[in-house]
Amino acid sequence: MKINYPFSLLLSFLVLLTSLVSIGHETKSDSLWSEFREAKSDSVRAFALANVAKETITSNPDSAIVLFGKADSIVESISPVSADFTLKYATLLRGAGLHFREISEYSKSIEMYRKALDIYSSIDNVLGISQCNLNLGNAFFSMGSFDSALKYYYKALEHFNSSNNNIGIADCYNNIGSVLKEMESYDKAMEYHTLSRDIYEELLAKPEGNSVEAIKGGLAYSYNNIGIIHWYKDSYEQALKNYKKSLELKQALNDLNGVAQAYNNIAILYASQDRFENGIEYFQKGLDVYLNTGNRIGQASVHGNLASLSLIMSKSAVSDSEAKQYMNKALTNAQQAFEIAKSISSAAYIGESAGYLKEIYEELGNTSKALEFADELLVVRSEIFSNEKANALAQMTTRYEVEKNQLQLESMKKEKIYYKKTIVTQKVVIFMSVGIIVMLIVFLIVLLMYFKQKRRANQVLAERNNEVLQQKEEISAQLDELEDKQGKLKASKKEIENLYHIAIEQKETLEKQKVKIDDSIRYAYFIQSAILPDLDVAFVNQSWGTQSYFVMFRPKDVVSGDFYWATRINDWLIVSVVDCTGHGVPGALMSMLGISYLNEIVQSSDVTKPSKILSKLRSYIIGALKQKDEWESQRDGMDMSIVSLNIKTKQCFWAGANSPLWIVRADQLKGKPHAIPEVEVIKPNPFPVAVHVFMGEFTNHEVMLNSGDKLYMFSDGFPDQFGGPKGKKYNMYKAFKKLIAQTSILPMKEQGRALEETFDNWIDCDGVNYEQIDDVTVLGIMV
Repeated sequence: MKINYPFSLLLSFLVLLTSLVSIGHETKSDSLWSEFREAKSDSVRAFALANVAKETITSNPDSAIVLFGKADSIVESISPVSADFTLKYATLLRGAGLHFREISEYSKSIEMYRKALDIYSSIDNVLGISQCNLNLGNAFFSMGSFDSALKYYYKALEHFNSSNNNIGIADCYNNIGSVLKEMESYDKAMEYHTLSRDIYEELLAKPEGNSVEAIKGGLAYSYNNIGIIHWYKDSYEQALKNYKKSLELKQALNDLNGVAQAYNNIAILYASQDRFENGIEYFQKGLDVYLNTGNRIGQASVHGNLASLSLIMSKSAVSDSEAKQYMNKALTNAQQAFEIAKSISSAAYIGESAGYLKEIYEELGNTSKALEFADELLVVRSEIFSNEKANALAQMTTRYEVEKNQLQLESMKKEKIYYKKTIVTQKVVIFMSVGIIVMLIVFLIVLLMYFKQKRRANQVLAERNNEVLQQKEEISAQLDELEDKQGKLKASKKEIENLYHIAIEQKETLEKQKVKIDDSIRYAYFIQSAILPDLDVAFVNQSWGTQSYFVMFRPKDVVSGDFYWATRINDWLIVSVVDCTGHGVPGALMSMLGISYLNEIVQSSDVTKPSKILSKLRSYIIGALKQKDEWESQRDGMDMSIVSLNIKTKQCFWAGANSPLWIVRADQLKGKPHAIPEVEVIKPNPFPVAVHVFMGEFTNHEVMLNSGDKLYMFSDGFPDQFGGPKGKKYNMYKAFKKLIAQTSILPMKEQGRALEETFDNWIDCDGVNYEQIDDVTVLGIMV
């Protein structure tokens, strides 16, 4: 069983441009000021002033920003600007952004990156655009803004893919995995980190012109992040193995921040195994390195970890004096972590250190201080998570609309090209026909002149000549007919060739459009997968364990209109299964709207009563979709079943909109080990979560449960599926209800696998493979 130590694991983020070390800072700065004063052109003056600003970053960040602004003003006055100068200036600004990030000045770092990105975009420099997007993602992650970080990582990945930059692709995979880890989607995070590691190992075997140092650096960070995921999954041996691989590579590369990061993570691993002295030793090693490099975010993380470890050790102290000594160390480190986090505006570390201070003051009996930091913690959590889902929905919707408009525009362009080619072909046919007619006229005139001369010279042979003339006229007519047919055949051949080339071009265009659409849907799938709740975490937090539920989730397409949702408010576990109107991309948009509103209603407003949740959600849906009680109004909405369970008293409240709750009572099987239990059905209100002809209040049902009772919620995808030997629907109240009853005697995970197997056999029966017609979701919970 894993002991949950609240340490901060340091995630690895890759920066493609290696930081420059400032040697002889003041001397170099004086030299640059001299270069600025002696410059004979504006471009040299601007570049020298920007270099002075860059050298000033560490000692005076605010002055550096002012100097960069003046350098920008000089650049704007230059006309024309050479491509070489533009590229060098953009690279200098991006390097300045890296320096600001190294000293934890994230807002200034983002300002530099965005200036560099605008310049790279103006000259269409794909590598610079890719690197700036990656750098922006790293800066936003350091500030705890995970949605913004994910947006820029996906932009960077798109550009790296277009230029076949394997190192950049590996960097993006690694960083996306780190964001998914912060969102507690550990399996998805492991997939991305593994993809990154595999690419780096292939590049290390065959560098093919790539920097070996850059490859080793990226591989070191991939090993580190894979070790973190193993730590979360309690695989301590695998975690330590990957940490040590990462540490060896970082030491060989003299990557001091990376070495400190590895020390920190090894210390956490030792602390997780109750080897506290080893943990303190490695935490101190990491802190010494961070103090040497001036890495403020690293210092905040290690101080927070030392505070957490001291707090744990105080609880196992053998005497009151020893406990007090550890508690004082915890307080000192937590205060230092909080002050540093505040100075660098890192929401993640402000929240983490505020949590430690709240717990320490509670232990010390200082209620007012504990409440002060509890309020700080609530503010930070609200700041990080309140807009997260809405931002993801807006991003996906915008991308979908833009790409749809782009496809329509390209289709119109292709039609215009096709009509132009058709007109050109018609003109060619007309010109050829006119040419043939002119040739025939000339030929006839020549013949007539010839016949007149012959008639005058050969009067005696007039009759014979008349016969010959008649024959020649017939031959001439036949020749004209043959030439006309030949001309038409040539024109038809030309037209067929043109149509063939047009068809080939259209085929290639459609294939490219399909790839873009598939990529967009795949990105939508990543986003939807990331926001679905991790039920293992939800049920483990209720102390019920991961074996107390199952979920069968089968989208019809890549993305789904069905979704499941779970959260905890105090002693109440709230779980729901929702079937949105439609499936695929439209259904997925509705599902993400539903998840955002459920989070806002339940988590932000502390609403736990199911009927009230449905009523509020209906109001939000009607408002968001601008629905009206008119026949012409669109009536998209949701059918859903939602249950609220008290994990202590087993008291249960439930409400449903066109979706029932089924219950199998545990006491039915007492003394009847082979009996098939009855399924208790609680009927829902007969209207959806949307505008409807009849919009009554949702009914709140109270159900008392006993240990071992099982609850089932589902969408209509399973019972409505065609299949079996006769190709009919599965049927909800006969076959599906019987299937739930028969399999309810199995453990929850086995019951879920039995439903999956039955569904597969139903749609693939007697050699006939029926198409899945709707999204399928079935969720079972054992109390």
